[in-house]
Amino acid sequence: MLAGGLVPRGRGAPARPARQRPAPRSRGHVLFHRSAREVTTVDRDQTAIEGAKDYARLVAQWAPKPNVPLLISRAFLVGGSICFAGQFVFDYFRQRQPTEVEAIALTLATMISAGVLLTALGVYDHLGELGGMGAAVPITGFANSMAAAAIDFRREGMVLGMAAKMFVIAGPVIVYGIVAGILTGLVATLLRLAAG
Repeated sequence: MLAGGLVPRGRGAPARPARQRPAPRSRGHVLFHRSAREVTTVDRDQTAIEGAKDYARLVAQWAPKPNVPLLISRAFLVGGSICFAGQFVFDYFRQRQPTEVEAIALTLATMISAGVLLTALGVYDHLGELGGMGAAVPITGFANSMAAAAIDFRREGMVLGMAAKMFVIAGPVIVYGIVAGILTGLVATLLRLAAG
């Protein structure tokens, strides 16, 4: 380098000013320089977003399409079979119990016990794969969600494992069921009071 920041160019060529790297701009965090082009986090984020969109398009293109009529019919058949079994149990207890309330309580206890037993034996998982929401919606699905969580977390102990994790899935169902029952009872009471 010559005096004044000049670089020699060769024989007989005039000297030119020394090339300096451009100063980084203050916009965003500079990750690195590539051919005097500043790459910022904004550019990197935009590239990541475009890559994610391309990946989502590929997944949508190559993912197997669900056979909706088959899935609906399976859910209907499995859910209907569970409800048919529940109706059969209710009719059995209704013939042997003096009141309908007792028959309902025994039917619920029987169906919940059946759901827990089938979960413990590993049968309810296959039923859920076959029937989807048809197996999840009846009371046996509620029993399955509680029993499966208890079985999964039994190694963590009785209190912090089974007891704490048992209601992870079923807890919101219980809470919103109680809230819906209270609100329905409140509305019914207000309607009776308004009617006279």
